[in-house]
Amino acid sequence: MAIKIYQSQVRPTTEVSERASTSGMKIDQNTMTMIPRAFKGMLGAGEDVYIKYEKQKAENQVIEASKEIDKDEFTEHPAGGTITTSEGLATRVNKYKESTKPDEAMAAYKADWEKTLKKYENKFTGPFAKKLFTNYMNKRFISESGTIRDNTFINFRNESKTLKIKELDGISYRIANSQVGSREYEMAVADKNAFFTNSSNADLFGDKFKQLEFDTANNIDVLTITNHLSKDPIATLDNFNNNVYKGLNAETKIKIGNKIVLAAQAKMTENITSDTERAKLGLDAEFDTQSYLKAFEGYENYNKIKTAVDANNFVRSKIKDVHSVKQSDLGNIQLYDLTGSGDEIAAKRKANNIISGAIKERSDAIKNNNIVGYLSKVDMEVKTIDDAIRNAGTIEEKKSLAEEKKVLLDKKFDDLGISESKRFYVSQAEIQAAVAQITDPGKTMLEKKGAILSYGEIYGKEHMPQILKQMEAEGMPNHYFIAMSTNSQTLNDDILQSYSTKDLEKVVKAELPSGTTTTDIKKRISSKINDFEEVIENQLPGSFDVINYKKNIEETLYRAVLYRVDKGMDYKDAVDKTAKEFLRDYAISPDKNFFIPRDVNGVVVNTAAVLTKTEAIGLEIEQGDMLDKFMGKDGYKHYASNLDISQLTEEDINTRVKSAIQKNHKFLLNDTSTGLILYYETADGPIPVVNSQGLKVEFLFTDQLNNKTGLDSTEYVFPHTQDKLTIIEEYDVFGTDEGDGGLAG
Repeated sequence: MAIKIYQSQVRPTTEVSERASTSGMKIDQNTMTMIPRAFKGMLGAGEDVYIKYEKQKAENQVIEASKEIDKDEFTEHPAGGTITTSEGLATRVNKYKESTKPDEAMAAYKADWEKTLKKYENKFTGPFAKKLFTNYMNKRFISESGTIRDNTFINFRNESKTLKIKELDGISYRIANSQVGSREYEMAVADKNAFFTNSSNADLFGDKFKQLEFDTANNIDVLTITNHLSKDPIATLDNFNNNVYKGLNAETKIKIGNKIVLAAQAKMTENITSDTERAKLGLDAEFDTQSYLKAFEGYENYNKIKTAVDANNFVRSKIKDVHSVKQSDLGNIQLYDLTGSGDEIAAKRKANNIISGAIKERSDAIKNNNIVGYLSKVDMEVKTIDDAIRNAGTIEEKKSLAEEKKVLLDKKFDDLGISESKRFYVSQAEIQAAVAQITDPGKTMLEKKGAILSYGEIYGKEHMPQILKQMEAEGMPNHYFIAMSTNSQTLNDDILQSYSTKDLEKVVKAELPSGTTTTDIKKRISSKINDFEEVIENQLPGSFDVINYKKNIEETLYRAVLYRVDKGMDYKDAVDKTAKEFLRDYAISPDKNFFIPRDVNGVVVNTAAVLTKTEAIGLEIEQGDMLDKFMGKDGYKHYASNLDISQLTEEDINTRVKSAIQKNHKFLLNDTSTGLILYYETADGPIPVVNSQGLKVEFLFTDQLNNKTGLDSTEYVFPHTQDKLTIIEEYDVFGTDEGDGGLAG
């Protein structure tokens, strides 16, 4: 059970001490006249004593009652401490004095006073006590109600001022954050004017009303400047310097002026840094250089900023050459001579570094097969069409735009002198995104295949070898390329399954016959594709990384075999079937110097025509005069220095070189495996058969690339001379087992 504790809450103020004294409890004149009547008949000596006794008794009762009235009642809380369960009148009076509502406070106090008077007045039994208590309560009401009234009226006015200032703050915010001249702005200004022409507001604030108007104007400009700084600190500085913010007082103007300058300088520095990138592109600055420099005058970083601005201007004067000169002339671009003043030299040195970086960037782009990425950055025409392709909604739209892009890029490549082998139509960034998608372990086999094929659909199948080459450079696993090179959908699907080779090995090892290992599988694969690998080994050194190429093919086919064994196929059958499916896409020449693909980017190759043309060219070289016609009037002398026979006569050079070509010629694959090039064997290895103009005896397997290369395909004409070849007999490929690798199988 809670224990009640009684404690006086009357504060030791002058007001409270008056309540506790007896001075306010003196018996008035009327009461004094009652005493003789009350004690009529008493003996004279006893009357005085009795009167004094009753008087003191009445005063004591009133004093006790006054204490009781002001007591706060507390109760111990079970969890510790105390809580107020009942407040005394003095405590409530102090609360009423804090009110901002005079009427409510006075009414509440009067109710409390009347309740207290009624509660205690009937407790007095003496002839004087009740009247004395009533006098005490009346005097207390006059004093406390007056204090409550005065305090609450002050509180009310202060609250009114606070509310008015909040209203004014809202108006100020609306003015500062509205567009000058807008409806919102005009309405907010009207509200401000109405506020300062309102007489009641003037009465409320008194002699401080005018200062409030000045402070408000200052506050509005501070808010406006804060808003403007967040949007455009440079324009804010211009406004500040042009005295647009007229409401600022002197002290605020100094403080906020420094803030504006620093914010504007920070933005200017940021813009100048960004402008360096625009300068690299040859684009004009997006700001007034001189006004920027003016903002830094008198500051310690002025020279640094001026150097950066001047350097960007120097860059603009030369950078367009970097973007437009022929590739062969790129190295001839002249940098600035480091002459002039110290500041000028510093700017030129910085400009030279930027220009040198731009030259390297272009060279690296070509080296890394990313010339289209480079052009997308520096050429607005290319960038625009790239954005259009990226935002196109359908495949058909993308295809149409991609065709436009190819036409545009070919023109750009011609203008820049970009060699055919370096003409790529998909940027490095696109390829990187594609590789990430294709190699995503969460993608299904069909999704991966679709992602690869979509590039061929958009950019044209003729560009897929280039695209796959780019993907290889960006780290796409080799088995993807082998998979995409085969026309066997079954083999393609099995290679692209998500299982790792290691995981498949673990499962397959347990399924192999006793005494058989995964090494046996690898050996059988190698033996089955031996002719194909011999072709690879016979290619020009440097055209293939023979070891890695063979390894990649074997590992890819090994992966497919493991998958098939895991699905229940005998390992020998799996190897034989996989090898057969792979080799079905190639016909291997009788001399094993080249293979002929079944198709190039989906266009079927006429194998018989290819072989017939190689034999016809060989026959003309050995027995005819077409080789001499191909070499032209300059003959074979361009070989002299390379073969170390410069000391011979022109006639002897011609005889020796021609004889060597006639006896030791052979066809090898070009670097994309899309055609053949004629070589002849020397002590130092194969050398291409070329004339003095650098033209090769070369032809392609299909017509699809001829519009770019100017090369023939399987037409029976000698390359470049267009002389008709003598065909003794059309090459016969029938009767060969194309499923086992064509002619050499």
